Amino acid sequence: MLGNSGLLSALNSITDLSSSNDFALRNAKALLDEAADLLSEGLGLDLVGIVILIGGAFLHTLLLLDFLLGEMRINRAIQA
Repeated sequence: MLGNSGLLSALNSITDLSSSNDFALRNAKALLDEAADLLSEGLGLDLVGIVILIGGAFLHTLLLLDFLLGEMRINRAIQA
């Protein structure tokens, strides 16, 4: 088990994502920052884990939608 300091450093390394203006990355980073804040306030790891899972699910959903919209644009460009 990582413990608080190990998990906090892992969260910090994850939140050092590229400085992209991408909506999904910004929101996932905000949720991970919230998890780090909860952890630093001494709340249980269960609550932090839930926030991280929600953030990960949100990120994956938005990235999948972005991929699908990109595929639709490519198909329209090919058909045009």
